[in-house]
Amino acid sequence: MGANKSFYLFKNKKKSGVYYAQFLDPKTGRILHRSTGSKDRDQAAIITAKWLAEGVPTRGKAKKPLAEIMRQDLRNFGISLRKRLAGKTVNNIVLPGRVALRWAFNEKMIPEDITAGLGGYSGDEKKRGILTDGEMEKLRNAVYWENKKAFCAFMLSSTSALRMEECLALRRSYDKNMRLSGIV
Repeated sequence: MGANKSFYLFKNKKKSGVYYAQFLDPKTGRILHRSTGSKDRDQAAIITAKWLAEGVPTRGKAKKPLAEIMRQDLRNFGISLRKRLAGKTVNNIVLPGRVALRWAFNEKMIPEDITAGLGGYSGDEKKRGILTDGEMEKLRNAVYWENKKAFCAFMLSSTSALRMEECLALRRSYDKNMRLSGIV
C-alpha cells in the first residue's frame, strides 16, 4: 500500500477472479485481507471505500450476545426451520447450537441451561418411493426403455448396487491385447 493509497486491490485466481482488498483496519491498526465478492475492479474499489468509511464487516459476529439468547428463541428457530425441513434435518441443524449452549452453561458463561428439557423435532419423513417387485420386473424388460444406454445403466446399477455417479464414472478400457480390462 502506497503512502497516498488507503487500500490495495488484487485478484484471487483460485476464487474465480474475485477481487480482494488489503487495507489497514482503522479501529485495530491491523492489516486486513477481505474478499469484496466482486469480479469488477471498480465495484470492488467502491465496496472497499465504503468499508473504510462505515466500518469493516466482521467475520462471524453474533447478532445477539450469548447471555441474551432465551429458550423461546431456540423454539422459534426450530419452528421456522420445521416449516420447510424434515424433523430429522431440523434436529441435525439445531444440535450443534444446543451442545454449544450446554457447554456455555457448564462453563458458567450463561446463568441457566436453556436447552434443558427441549425435545427434538419429529414429523412425517419423506416417502422413499421404493419400487415394488412388479415395477422392478417391468423395468427389467428392455421393451419399456426408449434409450438403450439408460436401460443398460439401470441394469448395471440394479444388479451391482452402483449409484448413478458411479455408473457415469465407468469407462471402457482395453489392454494391449484388445481385451476389455475394466474401469479407468
